[in-house]
Order: sequence, then structure tokens, then C-alpha cells
Amino acid sequence: MEGAHEAIIDPAVFDMVQAERKARKRGKGAYSGKGKFGIRIKCGECGAWYGAKTWHSTSKYRRTVYQCNQKWEGDKKCGTPHLTEETIKREYLKAVNKLLGNREEIFANLREIRAELFDGISLEAERTALQSELAVVKLDNFIRELAKQPDLITEWDERLWVTLIDHATAYTHTDLRFTFKDGTQI
Repeated sequence: MEGAHEAIIDPAVFDMVQAERKARKRGKGAYSGKGKFGIRIKCGECGAWYGAKTWHSTSKYRRTVYQCNQKWEGDKKCGTPHLTEETIKREYLKAVNKLLGNREEIFANLREIRAELFDGISLEAERTALQSELAVVKLDNFIRELAKQPDLITEWDERLWVTLIDHATAYTHTDLRFTFKDGTQI
């Protein structure tokens, strides 16, 4: 029964938590917030998330790779490859540098989106306003981080990874498609 008592949880906070729960369920497989690539790489074949796997855990050949969490599940095995951290970083740098090449166009598009978010806020719906403000903050962070970057990125930056990337989709070792937080896909 709505309105019968004071809410324990602010409705805006409840909506944000629900949005986070929904985001964690994107794709198949379990959510993992572990590691810098947790819930950031999705399998291009089955849609499950990639996870860290340790190979040769007790030998001198020990190494960590990332592979589809559903690779060995079910009758039809997933055919996407495992990825090394070096491969992910290399392909990410290529994608970011391509994004930087288009940044003036991206900035113009983001400014339009930002204006529409603020102009579209109706006074009657505080939750919608708060969600719009949250989206604007994310866009502002994306724009700020992208603007700070030089014309070419040559080294891995974990802060930049977390700020710019929504997720990557893996098809092959060299076909990683990155979806940035502004919706751009490279």
C-alpha cells in the first residue's frame, strides 16, 4: 500500500539500487566485482561475462587469463577465446585512441544529450530528476576524463578504463568491441 507510512528507503535510492541490480544481470552468468575486468567483458557468442581463471596455479607457469564463465556449460561449448590482460589492454588502447580521434564530434553529441536530460526534467517527478542528474554526472565525468587525455594514449590507465568503458564484447583475440559509457561503440 503506497503512502500509508514513511518510506524506510528513499524512493530515489531504491530506484538507483534497482538500476544497479539490473546492470549486474546484463548478460548471462554470475556477477563478479573482482578485478579490473570484472563485469566489463562479455562473451560475443553466448552473452555471458568473462572471468579471471588461473592456469597452472601450482607451477612456475602460473598465469591469469580471462575467459567466458559459461565456456564449458551445457551441450554446446562456447567458442570464444581466452584473453590475456596484455591483449585486453592493447585492444582497449587502440579503441580509446580511435575515440580520441573523434572527440570533438563526441563532445558535441554529449552536450546535446546533457541539455536534453536537463530540459526534459518534469517538476512533478523528483525520482526522474535525480536519475537524470545521476546520468548527467556520469556524462560530465566521461567528458572531463576524455578532455584530459592527450591526442594519443600509450600506457594503460585503470582509472581511465573504469571511467570510460561500459563493457567490451569479445569475439576473437583481436576482435574486442568496446562500448563506452556515452554509448559509442568501437
